[in-house]
Amino acid sequence: MRDLTHTAGAGGSDALVVSIPCNPPLNPLTLRQQPLISQTAEDASKGQKQVQQAVTAINTVTVEITDSTQRVEAFAGQIHDITKALEVIRGIAEQTNLLALNAAIAAARTGEQGRDFAVVADEVRALAHRTQSSTGEIEAMIDRIRNGVDEAVHAM
Repeated sequence: MRDLTHTAGAGGSDALVVSIPCNPPLNPLTLRQQPLISQTAEDASKGQKQVQQAVTAINTVTVEITDSTQRVEAFAGQIHDITKALEVIRGIAEQTNLLALNAAIAAARTGEQGRDFAVVADEVRALAHRTQSSTGEIEAMIDRIRNGVDEAVHAM
């Protein structure tokens, strides 16, 4: 022991260097956990990549939904414009029907001389009725389209 102390005393710093290794040996538990630690780090990296891919996909879908919503809203605006045009056509058909009725009354008053005019008035009135009927059918179609557009907008 004396020799050891003496050597330690004489060597001083050399003994200290020898007694403190630069790389302490890994303890057996650490060695066994190293693969688990590596796998956990790899799994975390994969998870991070998957989350980033999901975020990118969500952003892409968000842009597509926004674009689709704008298109559907523009489509709804066009449907509104068509509805306004149909209202004008319906008004014209109603006026035409009234004019045809008045023409038929005037033709009836003139008797035999107004007979040809009465035939024309009846044809005009029939045309006005067909126009009104077609306008109603178109409005029903537009209502179905409008409901579909509303459902599409709410689904987005």
